[in-house]
Amino acid sequence: MLGQLNLTAQTFEISVDTMYVDINEIAGTTSTIDLTHAVKFNDKYYCFFKEQGFYSFNYDTKYFLIISNKGDILNNIEVPEEIKSTVYFDFFIRNGRLLIKTYINHDCFNFDLNKLKWNKIKELDDQVYEDNNFKVTYLDFGEWGQTTKFLDKQTKKKYTLDVYGTIVNYYNDKYYLTNYYGIIEVADPLKLKQVKTNLFRRIFRKRVDINERPIYTIGSEVIFKDTIYLSNSNYSREMPERYIITSFVTNNQFYQLFSDTNSTNVAQIVNGQLIPIQRIEKRLETFDWNYSYRGKNIDNSSRFIKFKENNDLFGFIEINNLKMYQALLRVSV
Repeated sequence: MLGQLNLTAQTFEISVDTMYVDINEIAGTTSTIDLTHAVKFNDKYYCFFKEQGFYSFNYDTKYFLIISNKGDILNNIEVPEEIKSTVYFDFFIRNGRLLIKTYINHDCFNFDLNKLKWNKIKELDDQVYEDNNFKVTYLDFGEWGQTTKFLDKQTKKKYTLDVYGTIVNYYNDKYYLTNYYGIIEVADPLKLKQVKTNLFRRIFRKRVDINERPIYTIGSEVIFKDTIYLSNSNYSREMPERYIITSFVTNNQFYQLFSDTNSTNVAQIVNGQLIPIQRIEKRLETFDWNYSYRGKNIDNSSRFIKFKENNDLFGFIEINNLKMYQALLRVSV
């Protein structure tokens, strides 16, 4: 359990910059442009945009653009057909590679940074976090549930926890899993339920009643549960008034970034309560596209977050230790 915290010890340095991205020569003038996926790599932004015509719901085009940190479009890359035809794909960085995995067909691609093209590769696993001791994977089966697995890299045994496990932090020799409305502590992954490799997939394929499927939470402890989120979400796809965006660790402190009705704040958990310690911005509408979750953990102290302010203004929050950089991406057509 997290103990008492010094809430006045740290102040985050925040800077803001605006980049103007002109895609007049790429997109149509009678269309809307949405940022869907993005990562930052080697001081450049690699971004997927979706263009939809005002007068035709069937007109939908995807662009993959490499953008400098000044807002200049450096390259417009051909998008693979498998990506053009779906909205359910993940774009993320792993081991210095830019990767894609689609949700339905499990098509996978690696971006060749030298030849500036996508190459199809064998199927990637569902890893969301890795350290010297464990590899953590996550699967979301929609109404059939979700599961987070810890793979012991020494014994190759797997241990499962049926919770939302895409944001993972290691702090004070324990693991913390963060979702929109709560944080779960795993003091020792070896005390979770040990399972066979494909147990959850077999249950899923049998389409058993979700209420009859065993839910494993043994070996974990809830250190924060946001009743405000739970009382206002009403099972809607819309985000409630208050929700946790991410968690991160810096200067040996465990922090949360959350939005409420009016603002976005840095906070810490104290005695089961989410306590704001620094306001960084007005409320930001952060987002991840459908089934896009493998790139949330850059490392323990860094995060890359996307948000949308209006139809032509998007942005990134880059967290690196005690520094936060907010890049505004104003798109014009």
